[in-house]
Amino acid sequence: MDLDFRDFTLLEAVEQHGSFSAAADALGRTRSAITQHIHKLENQLKIQIFDRAFYRPKFTSQGRILLERGRHILRQMERLKGDLKLVEKGWESEFSIAFDDLLDYRCLYPLIQKFYVHAPGVEVRLHREVLNGTWDALLKNRATLVIGVTNEPPLGLSIDQMELGTVEFVFAVSPFHSLAKEPEPLSLEVLREAYSVVISDTSQQLLSRSTGTFSGQRVFIVPHMDAKIAAQVSGLGGGFVPFNRIKDFLAKGELVIRNVAKLKTQTSLKIAWRTDSTSKALEWFLSQLRSKVICQQILGASSV
Repeated sequence: MDLDFRDFTLLEAVEQHGSFSAAADALGRTRSAITQHIHKLENQLKIQIFDRAFYRPKFTSQGRILLERGRHILRQMERLKGDLKLVEKGWESEFSIAFDDLLDYRCLYPLIQKFYVHAPGVEVRLHREVLNGTWDALLKNRATLVIGVTNEPPLGLSIDQMELGTVEFVFAVSPFHSLAKEPEPLSLEVLREAYSVVISDTSQQLLSRSTGTFSGQRVFIVPHMDAKIAAQVSGLGGGFVPFNRIKDFLAKGELVIRNVAKLKTQTSLKIAWRTDSTSKALEWFLSQLRSKVICQQILGASSV
């Protein structure tokens, strides 16, 4: 038989109100209409939905499964209605943002919260990328907007960009690491003898790249910035990290900064998006990201 959403609505009402009479009142129906509906449903499904040995209706194990699955279907139907209303108003049902792992994802939350107030119902998918993974996310349509891209975009990718700001890096190691005792500035020869903790590029199609390592240096590869910092705190190696991402570790003495000779310590970050996008959510985010205040908030845990 074909189940109707009204079947699930009825079962939900009985569960919520505790009796057939109360459910009937809530649904604007008579008690006899409710009981007849349930009997018909039980006959069609060839199951017993309620155990009538009790004063109040109690779901059988089969009835409980029907109720729970029905609730899921009702939620999906409500979500579908919401999605259709969003599309009617010009919004997409889901918007995907990729951010470079140099940024602390928590700094994006206030902006996303603001978006939810402006466009309730649109789901935001947030995921982190590393190095060329940000450009790859645009190329492969894993994201409509990327925040924190570095370097130039790959050839053949039609994109627009605007400035986000700069991130300052420092070279940090555990105070118990051998590099913590070497005279400063640390020479390239000394650095080559120690492991460098590096984050794996998340690009799926574009050529992977790495930064902050030296020719011939041994590396310990980790999946993201949090793991990199934890590895350096543990003494597994050294490496460049955004200064503000390690302030707490510096204050607690779990990391120390070492000066390194002749190396760039600042990186410019940009915001990028595809020129062929017609996303209304993208328009909203870009309007917000043109504010220097919001950009500084996003950079807050990553820049000086």
